[in-house]
This record gives sequence, C-alpha cells and structure tokens, in this order.
Amino acid sequence: MKIKMNIQLIVCFFVLLAGFPPVFAAEESFSPEAAVLKYKPVLAPQTFKALLRMELERPERPVRKYKISLWQKDPDQVRILFEAPASEKGKILYRQKTQHLLFLPDLEEVVSLPPSQLGGWSFFYSENLFPFYFQKDLIWKAAPEKDGRWLVTVSRPADRHPLAICTLTTREGPLTRVVLLGPAGQPRRQIAIAWESSPAGDRPKSFGVENLEPDPYRARIFIDELQLKPVFPPKAFEIEKGRTGEKE
Repeated sequence: MKIKMNIQLIVCFFVLLAGFPPVFAAEESFSPEAAVLKYKPVLAPQTFKALLRMELERPERPVRKYKISLWQKDPDQVRILFEAPASEKGKILYRQKTQHLLFLPDLEEVVSLPPSQLGGWSFFYSENLFPFYFQKDLIWKAAPEKDGRWLVTVSRPADRHPLAICTLTTREGPLTRVVLLGPAGQPRRQIAIAWESSPAGDRPKSFGVENLEPDPYRARIFIDELQLKPVFPPKAFEIEKGRTGEKE
C-alpha cells in the first residue's frame, strides 16, 4: 500500500513539474494562421490550370453562364480562354504583370485593356477571391464559437478593422466561409466554400460568391478540373500574330 502511494506521489510530482499536458498545450500551440493558410494551395494557388464553370448575376441583368480554361503561372502570368457562351467563345484574356490584353477571334485582333476598361473582366482573375492569401505581415487571431466553429480574423497592423473573417468548421477546418471587409469594417465580399465529400486537402467542389462593392454581383463557380503542377506548352503565355499561346 505504501509503495503504491509513493508511486502516485512521484507521478503527481513529475506531472506538476512538467506542467499540464494535452488540452492546455494543444491550445497554446494552435496557430490560426497555419489553420487558414494550409488551404492556400487549392483556394489561391500560385500556379495551376483549371477548367471552371461560372454563373454570374449582376443587378438588373440576366444570369450569364461561362465555361473557361484558366492557366496561371504565378499571379503575373494568366491566360483565360472562354469556351462558352457562344458570344464569348474563343476570346482570350491575357495578363503579363500589369499588362492586360484581350484577343477577339472574330476580328483576329488583340486589344490592350487599360485598368479603366477592365471592369467586369477582373471577375475572372482567381486571386481576386482571396486577396489576403497574397499579402504579408498580417495579424491572425482566432476565437471559438458556441457551435464548435472557429472564427479567424485577419488584419493589417495599421488598419482599424479586420481585412477578413474566416470560418472553420472546427479548429482544424475545413475553411468554409470568408468575409472580406472594407476600410470601415463593412462586408465587401462573402465567399461560401463547398467541399461536399471532397477531402479538404484535395479541392472544393464550388464557391458561392456575393460581391457587395464596388461592383455588385453574385456568382457560383464550379471546379471541374484542377491541376496544381501543370506542364505548360512553351508558348502558353505569349502573344503572336493575334493569338495567345497554343491550341488547347
């Protein structure tokens, strides 16, 4: 009996010496930045090739359905081929750093798009959905919700209000909702991410996007194919004789 009691005292002594493990240690080691950034490769990859379907609804306009092939080799080189609808088929949006070009198949011409004329075209550039993924020196904070979800706020040091609020279904994820905020703290864009039965490390099935300002629209984006390490043809991001790159 004495031996058993001594063993218990020794165990208690070492537990106190080492601190309280499991629960509290796990809380301290939790990184909200790491929890959200682990989804960057599939939500905002630097380089990828994707086949997307989009449904775009703007105020007082009918819903437009698009099918596009999007190639991106780092955010500075982007090629977007429109495959549907028929009115847009064959058009190519091309960006090389700050230069934006549009290939018009009917005219066999390439026209330059200055920033003032980008307008609705900017919707098709994927990095616009999650801009905080491409920024550095941010502040990340997490808070648990009553239903088990976790909210992660992303802020810039000099800003009064958060840049974004991210929703995780559990502390480990998946990331299911992102709200981007304006300078006054008002929602500017809300993005719902549908993983369905897809593994979180694979890719989501679709996005629901509601953009409130400066350009109001609602959109649904379906990911039919996604290659995170594609092999691009040699001239994939060149413009020559009125055409962009090589045939698909």
